[in-house]
Amino acid sequence: MKKVLIVIGDAGAGHLSCANATKNAIKKLDNSISVDIIDIFQFSRMSRMYNFALYLVSGSKFIEFFFNTSFTLINKSKLFSELAYFFALKPIVKPTLKYLKEYNPDLVVSNNALTVEVLSRCKKEFSFKYVITVPDLVTMVRWWASSEADLIFSPTKKATEQLLSFNPDCHILTGYYPLREIKEFSKEEILSYRKIFCEEYDFEFNKETILITGCGVSTAWLVSKLKNFIQNTEYQLIILTGKDRVLEKRLKKRYKGNKKIHISGYTNDILKLFAISDLIISKTGPATILEIEKLNKKAIFTEPPAMQEFGNVEYIKNNPNFSYIGSKYEQLPELIHEMLAKEEVKYKSEIQDANSIAKIILKL
Repeated sequence: MKKVLIVIGDAGAGHLSCANATKNAIKKLDNSISVDIIDIFQFSRMSRMYNFALYLVSGSKFIEFFFNTSFTLINKSKLFSELAYFFALKPIVKPTLKYLKEYNPDLVVSNNALTVEVLSRCKKEFSFKYVITVPDLVTMVRWWASSEADLIFSPTKKATEQLLSFNPDCHILTGYYPLREIKEFSKEEILSYRKIFCEEYDFEFNKETILITGCGVSTAWLVSKLKNFIQNTEYQLIILTGKDRVLEKRLKKRYKGNKKIHISGYTNDILKLFAISDLIISKTGPATILEIEKLNKKAIFTEPPAMQEFGNVEYIKNNPNFSYIGSKYEQLPELIHEMLAKEEVKYKSEIQDANSIAKIILKL
């Protein structure tokens, strides 16, 4: 194997994060392999808007309803699935096929349900080894269960059951997620990182610190829901705005001079920030859930903004370090008090990360 192509559709930060995790895992095993990431949503005007559409889903109940209804209909009806493909994805197929023929990869990896459907159509006209890494935890969409894929990596048993209900002939391995390697921080490292952070941003070392993240595109929505808490809390807050620079600028202006609040845009140090925080408040993004879980941190999760994350709520409830508040934001102060008083429980996820996926796919 000489060339691996990882195909994504840029909709939220999660797909790119998973792609980078897979790329790094492959290069770690064999640095001679060329690994490239391509965003095929760039191939049509409509698909370039998908990331913005996902942003709207997190901020509008009407658009959320439309998105979730479409999700349900795609799963229930093959006819609607074909219609959705025709209107949303068909324009991407021809340029994607052309790109694949020019690149001529030894292996193609996909981690977005929409790109999976596009690649499955392409494979009928151009042969290539094809692997799917599913980046959702429980709730699946029909397109993941592709007969054209040589192998599908599914994170949980319930996800696998759903995929097989769509297509009993697809080839699946269960218990794998394209998650980057999560380093386990020692107590000494956490204390050192916390000391450095507090000195740099004028936080009190011994004061309880809470981190808030919307996992990318949903941060604005989450912050708006937590506005009263943020303004009135006695805790120190780290608010991560991801790639939303407009939100980052607005919040920095709003909380300028407030020494209890630190606003950060996109950061490569998010795992360190998780580690030094006493509690995390987040939406139900699958990669974020698994990262927090691997770090053995306490967290409160709010309502999922889109249907593909509904099943994540069920997953969350298995971890004693997690609590789910849904849309009951008025209960947040009391729940935070309870969670901060709790001791962290050692909990190990059975889901394997991108390193384990890379070992298997290189055998293909």
